[in-house]
Amino acid sequence: LMDIGDTLLCPENLEHNQKYLTVLTNHRWLLNPVPERGGKDILQVDIPEHMIPLWAGGLSKLGSREESD
Repeated sequence: LMDIGDTLLCPENLEHNQKYLTVLTNHRWLLNPVPERGGKDILQVDIPEHMIPLWAGGLSKLGSREESD
């Protein structure tokens, strides 16, 4: 798991596949590996809820944060 920050456009003199830089922070490990086949351009995978650690930001359901009263 990681937080994805801003994507910046790099100088035009770089090769096509090196023109963008995305800031990635707060890297965290899942409790177990996700059984998913790797491949080019995989940007999203389904993560079973039982593999998300309790310290991963208070996620109660995938993609939603617990509401505070």
